[in-house]
Amino acid sequence: MIISKEIADKIFKLILEGNGTSLALIGEQVALLKKAALEIVENELNWSERRSVEDLLIVEPSGGNIGIKEIKKLEHFFMHKPLEGKRKYAKRKYAIVYEAERVTTEAANAFLKLLEEPPEYAVILLTSTSWNSMLSTIRSRCFAFDIKTPLEPMEKLKMKYMEKVKYIHGACFEDYELLEFCLHNDVTDIIKELIEYESLEFQELLKALTELEKNGFDEGKSLKLRKIHVEIIRRFLKKGNKGFFSMFRALRDALNIGDAFLNIRKFVKTLRSVVQDALIISHTSFWNRIVNLDLLEWLMVLVDSGFYLDEEDYLWINSFVRRKISSLNKDLVIHRALFILVRSIWRDEYA
Repeated sequence: MIISKEIADKIFKLILEGNGTSLALIGEQVALLKKAALEIVENELNWSERRSVEDLLIVEPSGGNIGIKEIKKLEHFFMHKPLEGKRKYAKRKYAIVYEAERVTTEAANAFLKLLEEPPEYAVILLTSTSWNSMLSTIRSRCFAFDIKTPLEPMEKLKMKYMEKVKYIHGACFEDYELLEFCLHNDVTDIIKELIEYESLEFQELLKALTELEKNGFDEGKSLKLRKIHVEIIRRFLKKGNKGFFSMFRALRDALNIGDAFLNIRKFVKTLRSVVQDALIISHTSFWNRIVNLDLLEWLMVLVDSGFYLDEEDYLWINSFVRRKISSLNKDLVIHRALFILVRSIWRDEYA
């Protein structure tokens, strides 16, 4: 299973011993949470293709939200006991609610009773990438488990690409779909392109970024996009406050092509990843938690140069990455992210 044995044991114990169970799988990766939820269901003894039709209901956002109509479907689904064969009753029926943070307030209030008192044969699984944004009354009715990137496929990735894995390790650790793509395909040629980005100047990186953003994304483009973001971050830190505003304006224009909010969030997510690794080096001895392996030597130099990040700045970065929609001024978001970045190493000039 892709979830850890420790978490899996706890979940299965709750299911086996409970008379109606409400669970939540939380994390940042939609694809990972979906697969984990399905694996929990399919792990039941004697699970079959027929039962996946009769004893499993999957609820997903419709038109961007999960409304009262979907909650009524859940209630109707659990009105009848699970049927296995012609006369035998199975022990459980399952409902998976993907992206549960998209439940409307009206639907959430209607959902409360079912979550609190599910039928004895019911197992309700919620997945959410924004758990803390949901109603506290829903959170309090579920056993929540934080789902992390599984270690076994990451080890397989290292074995497959050996010393070249460092160029895709961070992207694959943070995106389960990319991890599966790199395991099931040969991305050696893409890795060569990623290495070439390291020698490009700032304007050349922006040109490559603009080209990628024009025609949508696939897994290969996502790997390239993240590497370009990393290299842009390095160029900003190298320049510091010199030329900050001209670089800011150029990056702003590049990120505003296509879905600006999505582009900005991806950039800030990469920034968060880089500063997290820097914080690990500067504050802990757990270097095995570093994900951007291709940046290790550079990060060590960065930390030795006086890298420092305010807690408030980190919380802002983390909060923005978790946003589904944004009413914030996009220019101000980009400016603040970059200002946080350069201030982390050039604090004396901004004191």
